[in-house]
Amino acid sequence: MAEVQTPIIEKFIEDSNIADICSPVEDPQGQLYLVDHSGDILKVIEGQTQVWFSIGGQPSCLVFDANGAAFLGDKAHQAILSPNEVEGRVEATPVVKDYEGRPLLGPNSMVLSEQNNYLYFTDSGPLGESSLSNPCGSVFAADLDLMILKPLAYRSMAHPSGIAISNDGKVIFVAETLQNRIIRFAQSPSGVHHASVFAEFTARLGPTCLAMSPNNFLYVARFDFEDYAKVGLITILNMNGEKESEIIIPSAPEISGMSFSRKQANILWVTEVTTASCYRITLPSEFI
Repeated sequence: MAEVQTPIIEKFIEDSNIADICSPVEDPQGQLYLVDHSGDILKVIEGQTQVWFSIGGQPSCLVFDANGAAFLGDKAHQAILSPNEVEGRVEATPVVKDYEGRPLLGPNSMVLSEQNNYLYFTDSGPLGESSLSNPCGSVFAADLDLMILKPLAYRSMAHPSGIAISNDGKVIFVAETLQNRIIRFAQSPSGVHHASVFAEFTARLGPTCLAMSPNNFLYVARFDFEDYAKVGLITILNMNGEKESEIIIPSAPEISGMSFSRKQANILWVTEVTTASCYRITLPSEFI
């Protein structure tokens, strides 16, 4: 395992009023947003949070495309929504809410491919709805140009959560939390996905969040409940599924979101539930 410099870990936001913080993400201008599962979408201004808009549901993930259009996953609405400002207020309209007439369980995480304008997302519902004994979670690809929804894995996974895409847009990685592993969906030929086990872990509950670095290192947040673990653990894998390094975040075991900055390639944003915090991690050059 390579020797690397120590990452610089800073608690950027800590707000006890945020009930269940997740999904740190920047828009194309570098503006940072956070999601509160209780219903608020938050904008970070000068190190402080302010409500961008509220939704009567359970938002779980947020992404922006290159033009600044937003997509929001919501477990209570069991849908992918598109928020838009109308006459000074934000309205969220459904984009995806079912597959062949059958409702979604509830989107967990999303990633947008700018190569083909596909929105890839995991559909798990709340923790426990798709489980080891009832592996009914799915992974979908939504073609935003044709508005067609395609399953990569349908009603067959034990709580699929985090999702990431290789920088060439060809490979999708999914964290199957309750199997404590990462599944790789590789295309051959283009548009035909083949699933295989990319990495497996022992101990802790399982991976929850994934983020792909600019140089194709896969960052894996390995969640555990605070009753059983005292630190947050992020494992860095190369494209062969081999461990390159790890990042330890003290007193932050329940990592709930992770993404790279769009403006600063060496900045990783991480949210954690027990501390109601968003961390800014400045990474060494070896694993950007």
